[in-house]
Amino acid sequence: MTFYNPSNTLSELLRSLLRNGLLPGQDNLFTTADLTSMLGEEALSRIVPFITGLNEGYLLKSIWYPLVPNSSYMLSTAPTSGNPQGSPAPQYNFPPDSVGRRLHDVSVYWGGGPSARQYKLDIVTDYQAGTNAGIDRGVYIEGDHFFLYPAVFFQNAVNMRVSYRGQPMPLCDDSGTSTSTPTGAQVTTVSSVAATGSTPSLIQATFSPSATTLSTWSTGYQVNVVDGNPGYSTKVAASTYSTQSNNVLYFKASDVTDFYGNLLIAPNDWVSDVGYSPVLQLPRECAQMAVYAVLSKAMAAMNNEQWQLHEARYKQLEEAAKVLFSPRVDDSPKQFTPRQRGRFSGGWY
Repeated sequence: MTFYNPSNTLSELLRSLLRNGLLPGQDNLFTTADLTSMLGEEALSRIVPFITGLNEGYLLKSIWYPLVPNSSYMLSTAPTSGNPQGSPAPQYNFPPDSVGRRLHDVSVYWGGGPSARQYKLDIVTDYQAGTNAGIDRGVYIEGDHFFLYPAVFFQNAVNMRVSYRGQPMPLCDDSGTSTSTPTGAQVTTVSSVAATGSTPSLIQATFSPSATTLSTWSTGYQVNVVDGNPGYSTKVAASTYSTQSNNVLYFKASDVTDFYGNLLIAPNDWVSDVGYSPVLQLPRECAQMAVYAVLSKAMAAMNNEQWQLHEARYKQLEEAAKVLFSPRVDDSPKQFTPRQRGRFSGGWY
């Protein structure tokens, strides 16, 4: 089921800014580029910390790392008392969009398919403390990198999945017509094109005839596919195989298909320049929070005392969002502490 609501699109956010606070003439003090940047800045500096602070599993995403089981890549010597880290371990970079350069969960897999064996790893920032605590294998974070330890344990593993909280991408034009700034357009139809001769299987995505900039994207141009459903997650960064007219793009089927054969592009999804999103990649309930955060900032910059009213409105929306976002699973039982139980014992109510 596909559900579309325009509240998180850049064009709707800009209209909301004018409706809710910027009076005629005031908007001329800020260019569209200024307001676009401010929306992204406030989302990242205020709303993302608020959401992650609720610790309810929002903004989580995963990335897969293949593990190459050979002696040049994995440890050949296990840790000892004299050499607590063993031989040099393979080093991994944090995902570039990770919030706070933190990892949420790391698992290693042996084998593939339904019979794959999963091992969830402990994450530590002090290797020696981890080993002293009896954690004999896991993920060790050092600076801006992380390591498997002892990597000799993972010589026969196949894949590693890293789960983390991902930042929303910067906003971009959603008309598909901008030539001076990144742009994106919404998919209207999707269909398959069978392979013929040297041409591989393709996926044809059709857009509004007004999305003229898409015709300028050359073969192999890097683009994002962003989910059109609330949440607006990045589905894939793919290469366009070819273009046809103003409103049709062809993708290699392998570029927009996941490991299980599921198609990663659908009607109402967005396609945009790589690294940008035409929609704010936060829950729809946060759209107005971003608007009032920008209004507060803009009015303060103009020494307009109305910034306080907008800031108060932002705080109201933040309090309301706590009710909406936490707990994420309704009717989940709460465990009371001994002090809360009073004279009657029992664990769950």
